[in-house]
Amino acid sequence: MRKNIALLAMVFLLVSLVGCGNEMGDISLKSGECGIYISSDGKANYAVKDDFSQEYLKKSELEEKANKEVENFNYIEGSVGEAMELKEVSVEDKQAYVQFSFVTLYDLTKYINTFENIDNDRFYIGGIADYKIKDDSLKLKSIDKKNEVSFKDLSKKSYYVFFTKKQTKFQVDGKIKYISENCKVNGKVITTEDEYDSYIIFEIDNK
Repeated sequence: MRKNIALLAMVFLLVSLVGCGNEMGDISLKSGECGIYISSDGKANYAVKDDFSQEYLKKSELEEKANKEVENFNYIEGSVGEAMELKEVSVEDKQAYVQFSFVTLYDLTKYINTFENIDNDRFYIGGIADYKIKDDSLKLKSIDKKNEVSFKDLSKKSYYVFFTKKQTKFQVDGKIKYISENCKVNGKVITTEDEYDSYIIFEIDNK
């Protein structure tokens, strides 16, 4: 599922990353999957994994292109000088894994919007008060599914929202408050559904 990735223009015609043995928090990715892990310091880690069986592209070339992607983002779009950082590039069993770290949720959203060409109609992560939803009557449920609220009821709270239309594994050092009907819960990891509007409302445990 290369549509899950849009990292380096050429590289991600070939790769999408996070692989066996590569983890962020409790997130472990299979080929064709991507994941987001929000740490307690508010940084957003983003990783993807996919097939890397093409012999004409070496790991060193993938790493070089990933570093170039970081350099371009920090120069053009980053909120601060080192807003984006390359955390890991690995290739194992013909699977490639790439992980980036972003200083703020804004920077991750900006990266996805600009470098992966996915606009806010398909991806957003940040303060719920800053998010413009098309239908604020949308119903969301608590993790235990005992409580139900509308998006409008939450819009003035100091929560964060993750919205996406692609399958993503998500975890936060904090609390998941509410999720949309199509999100799947597996321990601390929430998985969204591909091609459907998925919402996760969360808090970050700032330390």
